[in-house]
Amino acid sequence: MALISNATFSLKTSDIVIATKMLRSNPDFFEKKNLENAMLDLCRGANYVPAVKAWMQSASLLGQGKHGSLTQYALEILDHDPEFTKANTWWAVHLLLCMSEETSPYPECFKILEPTSNKTLSRAEHESRVFELVKANELERNAKQIEAVVMSKPYSGVIGSFKFDPNLPLSQLGLFDMEIQKGGVGTIQNITRTLTKPSDATFLFALSLFKFKFFPTSVTIDFQKVDEVGLHYFLGCSKAWLSDKTKMLSSHITWGEYINYDPALNLNSLEIKASCIPKTMLKHMLEENVDGWM
Repeated sequence: MALISNATFSLKTSDIVIATKMLRSNPDFFEKKNLENAMLDLCRGANYVPAVKAWMQSASLLGQGKHGSLTQYALEILDHDPEFTKANTWWAVHLLLCMSEETSPYPECFKILEPTSNKTLSRAEHESRVFELVKANELERNAKQIEAVVMSKPYSGVIGSFKFDPNLPLSQLGLFDMEIQKGGVGTIQNITRTLTKPSDATFLFALSLFKFKFFPTSVTIDFQKVDEVGLHYFLGCSKAWLSDKTKMLSSHITWGEYINYDPALNLNSLEIKASCIPKTMLKHMLEENVDGWM
């Protein structure tokens, strides 16, 4: 997993709304020859435009490479929530960032603190721990080692996305509680993980992404693998809640069509059925009548 190329820029609603709409009508929106037009449309500088593209590619909204087009996820969102106003839209973006490639240190930012711990870290300590986790992950992959100074910029952009602001939608999902330095210029001082309660469809979208990425051909999966991947970190819940929620949805009249899980009968075996695919679950998320904001 490589670093996200977002420089120091955070993920903003206005940027994604404008870029997705422009890309739908003009697939060459991010092409170098159109840089000046993109700057005008986004009202951003030349260094900012590539960061918007990087966020979209990392969130699987835009295909990889120089000539990537909008993905099925982006098109589904544009069909159901073109202004990106729904909390579930941003839950989907968040989970795609957690599960996609080239998004470090995004997923690692969540794995430093247990959602149930209520523990607070200084921003400096949090960044240091994130760096050590990224470094360990890259070492496991036999990838080129990353220097802390190199990771500092993307980390700033990622963690800045959770500083509460109406134009920073990820900050309104309730995944972090940020303490801002008093008398400063909005600098994050301390970071605390918080518990959330994602909707049923959001939960199943997370499971579908988990299966698609890690066990695409498996019929059944040991539920312990869900814990090992760290899905509870991304959803902002406890491991016990994750298990209970899976069991409950397994017996639901609608959601039971997508998963089967009964620890007592199946020896902790989880079946994520063939019908539980990310695109279908995303559609359920976008049509779900819930308020997922914090």
